[in-house]
Amino acid sequence: MINEKRFAETYNSFWNTILPLSANAIRSLKTISHNISNELDKYEYLPRRRAIINHFAFNLYKYSIKNNIFVLSIKDSPKLVERLVNLTQNQLKSFISKDLPDLKYLRDVEILEAFEMANYMETFFKNHYKWQSRKIVANPKFPGCGFIKNCYGDILINKDLYEIKATKKFFETKDIRQLLTYCALNFNSKKYIIENVGVYNPKMGSYFKININDLCLLFSGNNSIFVFSNIIDFVSSFDMSN
Repeated sequence: MINEKRFAETYNSFWNTILPLSANAIRSLKTISHNISNELDKYEYLPRRRAIINHFAFNLYKYSIKNNIFVLSIKDSPKLVERLVNLTQNQLKSFISKDLPDLKYLRDVEILEAFEMANYMETFFKNHYKWQSRKIVANPKFPGCGFIKNCYGDILINKDLYEIKATKKFFETKDIRQLLTYCALNFNSKKYIIENVGVYNPKMGSYFKININDLCLLFSGNNSIFVFSNIIDFVSSFDMSN
């Protein structure tokens, strides 16, 4: 079995068949994207440490959601910060390659950057949903199907599913494939109600949100039922031994 990220990054023949309009669709998505803040580029860091900084930032935000506190208040407890750093390290152990530096300890400047990104996440979701009650789920779980393991999205708020991508590139085709995989698994399990999907990049200060059926039409020329059904059929019937 594989995870949703590997699925989104591979099986190009399958993806190109069900999403034949991807190249033009990506350009169209960029035209409806919004810039809401300046780029977060004042920090210098080793590129190989980017994974732990981003993951730590998300853990800060997730902790604030679950405990109904402000992100920046976590700074007041050094022991809690240390615990969340260690949690992040342990979560990443399974896919950190041997040639990477020891990621156990974050430098002060890296912790500052993570807090700033987490604070951006908090501000973004509060501002964009301030006129409605917010039901927010960090890491919504999507039951696996076929050769796809159980997997976890980033943020589900009300009926909107967001991926957080803190990179110098706003989003790529593989990010859309990953969102569609979550939605297909949810279509199969009927666990949540998801009407819209989006990508938010706290590093670039950009985001987009689009109705899931409109996204499928944009990328495939077909509706969401067609796209999701094809994904589920493929992962359920594909023989990985060949």
